[in-house]
Amino acid sequence: MTSRMDKTEWRWLLALLLAAAVFRFYAAVYYSFFHGALTDYAVNAMMARHIAEGRHFPLILYNSPYVGTFELYIGAILTRLMPPSLLPTLLGFSLVSSLALPFFYFWTRRLAGARAARYGLALLVIGPPQFFMLNAFSGYAAVLLCGLAACWLTARILDRPESSGRLGRDAFLFGFFAGLGWWTLSLTAVFLVPCAILIALFAPRKGWAILLAGASAGFLLGAGPWIVYSITDAAAVQFVTDVSLVRGGGFVFNARKAVHMIPPLLGFGYPGSRPLHLAAAAALVLLLLGSLASWILPRNHGVGAARRNAKRLMPWLIIVFNIAICGVSRRFDHVPALRYLLPVFPAVAVLAGIGAAWLAARRPRWGKGPGLALVAIIIIWHFSLVPDYWDEGRREKVRADRGRVEELAAFCEEKGIEALYGDFGLQWMSFASNERLKITSFPNFFDRYRPFREAAILTENLGVLNNYYGADRFLAATGARADTGTAGGLGLHWNLRRPGLRFDHLPPGEVALARWEDGSSAREIMDDNLDTPLSAWHHDRTRRRGGERTVRLDFRSPQRVVGVHAWGPSGYWGSVLRVTANGENGAPTILYDGHYLGWFWSGGYPFLAGYLTHCEVLFPAVTVDSLSVAVSASGRDGTPLVSELRVLTERSPSAGESARSGYPAQELVDQLRENPPRMLYAPRWLAENVRRSLPAIPNLVPADYYRQYDGLDRYPAYPVVEMDRLDGAALVVPDLALERTTELLQRRGWVSEISSDLGPYTVLRVRDNPRGDASDRLYWTEYGAFLALDHWPAEPDDVEGFLPLLSGPVRFRRGVTLESVAIESNRLHPGSEARMVYRWRCDPGINPHRLAVFVHFRQEWRIRFQDDHLWLGAFDPEAIARQPDDWVFTTVRAFRIPEDAPPGEYLIALGLYDPHVTLERLKPRGRVKLENKAVILPGALFVEEAGEATGKSIK
Repeated sequence: MTSRMDKTEWRWLLALLLAAAVFRFYAAVYYSFFHGALTDYAVNAMMARHIAEGRHFPLILYNSPYVGTFELYIGAILTRLMPPSLLPTLLGFSLVSSLALPFFYFWTRRLAGARAARYGLALLVIGPPQFFMLNAFSGYAAVLLCGLAACWLTARILDRPESSGRLGRDAFLFGFFAGLGWWTLSLTAVFLVPCAILIALFAPRKGWAILLAGASAGFLLGAGPWIVYSITDAAAVQFVTDVSLVRGGGFVFNARKAVHMIPPLLGFGYPGSRPLHLAAAAALVLLLLGSLASWILPRNHGVGAARRNAKRLMPWLIIVFNIAICGVSRRFDHVPALRYLLPVFPAVAVLAGIGAAWLAARRPRWGKGPGLALVAIIIIWHFSLVPDYWDEGRREKVRADRGRVEELAAFCEEKGIEALYGDFGLQWMSFASNERLKITSFPNFFDRYRPFREAAILTENLGVLNNYYGADRFLAATGARADTGTAGGLGLHWNLRRPGLRFDHLPPGEVALARWEDGSSAREIMDDNLDTPLSAWHHDRTRRRGGERTVRLDFRSPQRVVGVHAWGPSGYWGSVLRVTANGENGAPTILYDGHYLGWFWSGGYPFLAGYLTHCEVLFPAVTVDSLSVAVSASGRDGTPLVSELRVLTERSPSAGESARSGYPAQELVDQLRENPPRMLYAPRWLAENVRRSLPAIPNLVPADYYRQYDGLDRYPAYPVVEMDRLDGAALVVPDLALERTTELLQRRGWVSEISSDLGPYTVLRVRDNPRGDASDRLYWTEYGAFLALDHWPAEPDDVEGFLPLLSGPVRFRRGVTLESVAIESNRLHPGSEARMVYRWRCDPGINPHRLAVFVHFRQEWRIRFQDDHLWLGAFDPEAIARQPDDWVFTTVRAFRIPEDAPPGEYLIALGLYDPHVTLERLKPRGRVKLENKAVILPGALFVEEAGEATGKSIK
């Protein structure tokens, strides 16, 4: 138990709390006036204003499902009492931060007495730069309040005798602050977990039932808003959002980063007086050593003493657990921000206070001098930083920014611009203009306010600020137009207009040969299946970020082309697209070469890509026999990958098309109102209009369709819209995709009929599926339907005429069968290349990356060269698990005859083995020659003397 506080102690406490409140008020004023153009603060202030006006009562920050709004409700009260600005909201944060300090004082007092508490609290009056900033920042002040309250209550619980009647009250308050902190920010766990560990180890045993009941009841009350939000919104799983074991750098890497960031967190390394900086660092080290010495020296024994001594572990556990939690945090791996280490500083202040008090107690004849002197050095260091916050130049910039906002708002009202796309850093203008400017960064992950997002999606007159996402390149690539101008120092595009849809998709059958730059077949990007390239490339161990991928398309007859459509997953899409006409004399003509950053047209309306990048480029019509399409990317822009590619051919406009070339939204709404479908699949702009007018019709093209970065490491991670509810659905299909979409539905057993014509679009009604095949899947895109996963790549289009080496099945363990092997030519010379085709079957449950193929070319029992490779390495395990019945997987391998290969006859031995652990070969069975668990192919390979003619032959 602790002693009662006398008047002197109360005076010291009130004086320190008053000083801390003054500096927190200063922090709020500073960030209000000097950071008025900061979106994070502006969004918080806008939320507080919405609460104060009764427009919204959010439980979680706008589009930030890991931060609760507890502090904003306090800010909303102040917003009702003060003129509109950032200040009321920031004062609410500062007030919460001030309320945390008494809990810190009483916690430290229970650990080491009043003197230690006074010294520790003095270090928190201002604190280092990061700590000062977080007093006026959403979420982190509440973390301090709830975390420090939990620490104080833990110390009380450990001091309670087993028969104490107040144990239940303390347990209830502990649970309440734990729940309130968990709702606000899961970083509070850094305080809560060490507290829970100490309670579990040292709390009174006879009071366990009271502890559990009280803490549970308190947690349910404090975390009630988070529980409600979690039930109503699946995105609210905060701990998974904040702390993920799926990490990039790994635990050791992240933990090392966290340790290295502790000095900057404490203020060391901040620009300032170097001698004072070094003195403060030395003083802090001495205080921490004093704290450690005070704890490890011999102490009293017994159960009560053990509990009291155990409390000294709390600040050390908080530091260690904070570093550990950063070690497994994906967020810390992506953005190693000092704020994630916030709990370290109060823990260090506790230890410094304990060390100062211990030094004073060990040298009584010196009085309070040693400990007080060390604390004073650190406090002086913090005071020396205060003038650095005041920057008159920044204040003038904020004043100028406010003038820019008024100019931009007046310009948009004059031009009828209802919503704007712009960088995240410009969203503060929405708050500053009293929401006259509706600015969204959608689909950027940092986009905040959904109503602004929906306004941008549904408006008839969209504006684009500062060429967001390369809007000018998008307009040039698609032959579109826009009005341009400048307002408030920002460039503007508005009134974006797309020309009529005067093109068709060239049928893939008109392409005689599709080949990648390495000569391999590229048929998978024209097979109507969005998933085949993903399956082939996701597990290719040779691919690297950046680089270029080029596909050459040779047509069966000359084609008059005007552009290309390309689809690709956002995470693996390049930033530059180049289209080249291949001339007969070898001189190529570049038709388009430019950046592509993610816009696409939905009818006559522009959207930014979501999961799937849809790229459209147009160029003047030209008649060609062959095209090359290259997608390239720099190292950080992604790995070039094309899911599907279509060539656009010239088409003359039909009668009346010019008048109906846009989206007939109202006609569709009227039709669906009379005969509503069970589900609607439509291009984006139509889907959003139907959602607004007929919300009762299910529609799978949501307004909050933004990139999901966390999913890019898993396959399939690029869901466009999966068409899993087709019975009774309506499909609005562009005419140029109607034939393909109808054929895919028929191939999957669905019966559809044309319901109506909407100019360049056709409405299909899907009745039923007589086959009842639920495993067949389709994806919906802006241009109708595409296949999904269950349709495998077609046979390579250039392996006809290969010579068979093995035509009978060979069965291996683990459910693998080799059906056949063929070779391009079996008569070669040193330095030449040839290809071999392998056809495999396997059970659905097998992992293709757990096996490898050895291919040995032997002469007189000696292996002269080989072509070992990963078995079915281009296929994903999930794809194999969902294969059609009796499917044959085809792989094509190119091998090279070494320059020093002796001429003569070679035997080819091949088989399967485990490449990861045992290197054990799998035993084959079949009517073929077997040696040492290897298949000896009946057909042989002949290496001719250099210079001799080579060709196809079978001995």
